[in-house]
Amino acid sequence: MCLFGIGVGVLCEHFDTRLLSALGALISGLALVAASFCNSPWKLLLTQGLLYGFGGSLLYITGLTLPPQWFSKYRALATGIAIAGSGIGGLWLSTATRAMTSNLSRQWALRITGLVIIGVCGATCSLMKMRFKPEKRRKIIDLSVLCDKRFVLLFLGALFGSAGYFIPYYFMPSYAVVVLGKNSDWGANVSSIMNGASIAGRVVMGVLGDRVGSLNTLWAATLLSCLSILVLWLPFSSA
Repeated sequence: MCLFGIGVGVLCEHFDTRLLSALGALISGLALVAASFCNSPWKLLLTQGLLYGFGGSLLYITGLTLPPQWFSKYRALATGIAIAGSGIGGLWLSTATRAMTSNLSRQWALRITGLVIIGVCGATCSLMKMRFKPEKRRKIIDLSVLCDKRFVLLFLGALFGSAGYFIPYYFMPSYAVVVLGKNSDWGANVSSIMNGASIAGRVVMGVLGDRVGSLNTLWAATLLSCLSILVLWLPFSSA
């Protein structure tokens, strides 16, 4: 999803965000439905990996471009509230997915989740309206930004910071089951707790971003995230 995000940013300059987000909802949902019929790892990589990642980037990146267009004074807070929605989704989806997998099957859990994405995200795409259309650049990819030291530092920070951000989300439920010896329901609860905490965290970071600056807030949040992994996660191999 991060890889495709570069191209989606360019598409946002040429096409209506409502169209792009609707296309992303359709591709994401169909990718999960297709993944439910896969019987080999490489097919899952193509469907739930690449195809779903492309559709998810169309939804996520277009959503991030809109709040800064509509808000000036409380821009960071508006962005924080917008991305807090993903935490709300993760709060119930982890438990729901576990329940569907236990009571139905993994295949039907993927199919139902895919249909929910198509229905819910598709219904809200009409609200994702651009305030103004950005000017089209002469160059699709402008490598001159690599000469800006501030951009390079921000890019590297986001590159390595994202690794520290996504790894706990993906592996903490498995860590709870495999290392701590908890059951799978406990692992799903850990994922729900993390998503629930992120709701408040994203809103609070938005408030701080408007008060002390977005970059200052970013570095502080990155430092706290690193410390939480080094102090609260890695040293412990049991409950």
